[in-house]
Amino acid sequence: MKDYSEIVFTGELERILDHFAACFEIRIGYFSPEGEAKKLGLKLPNCGFCSFLRGKLGKLPLCIETDRKMFGKAATGKKLVSYKCHAGLNESIHPVYIENELAGFLMIGQFRTENECPDRLVAECRKKGLDPKELIKLYKKTPFISAAKLTHLNSLFSLIVNSIISQRIIEIKSDLTLLKVRRFVSDNMKRPISLDEVARNAGRSKSTVSHLFKKRYGISFKEYTINAKLDEVEKILRQVSGITVSEAALSAGYSNQAHFSRLFKKHRGISASELKKPLLLRNIRRNE
Repeated sequence: MKDYSEIVFTGELERILDHFAACFEIRIGYFSPEGEAKKLGLKLPNCGFCSFLRGKLGKLPLCIETDRKMFGKAATGKKLVSYKCHAGLNESIHPVYIENELAGFLMIGQFRTENECPDRLVAECRKKGLDPKELIKLYKKTPFISAAKLTHLNSLFSLIVNSIISQRIIEIKSDLTLLKVRRFVSDNMKRPISLDEVARNAGRSKSTVSHLFKKRYGISFKEYTINAKLDEVEKILRQVSGITVSEAALSAGYSNQAHFSRLFKKHRGISASELKKPLLLRNIRRNE
């Protein structure tokens, strides 16, 4: 499915993110209202510690769930949210509101304020028959910010976000109703949602929402929700090689594996398990 993003930003955003990442050596990025990473400072990948947790300890679903929860909290409170993730690393999320509409999030994370790797993760490593020394080594390699400096870092981060907003470095380029609908779909992906419910949440009629989707995207609202959930499964399968198709499907709200398999085959033309094949995956990416 193509990315019909309604957010635009100037090259200045990329320079800001790159400078921040270079100065503090921590991961920073802009995320869409749906929580998808769009711009990353210096294009930094996930740190080795996070990759270990997601791959070898199978924590990707928990990471996704934590991100969704905190994105939602930041959006609801309309202010910065600073927290420790389930693995003990620090992260901060700041919502970006333009004309009282959520245009996305800026997020810093994957850094630590503690010297020691959480004991529970070390114990879990041993339980799975893994060498905890590798986990501890990767934890020590993650960027360190002292607890005393964390408040100052968050204050600076907030000032930067507010400057980005005031200077219109990030803007909404089209109908705000679609942003509301897409955000609602993303936030409620794990349960069935109807056009009635979505239209009420957006403050518009069913016919208006249906017409906007057909006009803007060339597909029905139902087709959009199906594609959005299937995109989520693909994203999860691409992020970690160790996760099973059924686990990825469950993370996107599909509890019936047989139904998911039929749906994926119908809309994507291949089985979800075939996405594990590197050559085919590369071809799919080129055609997006």
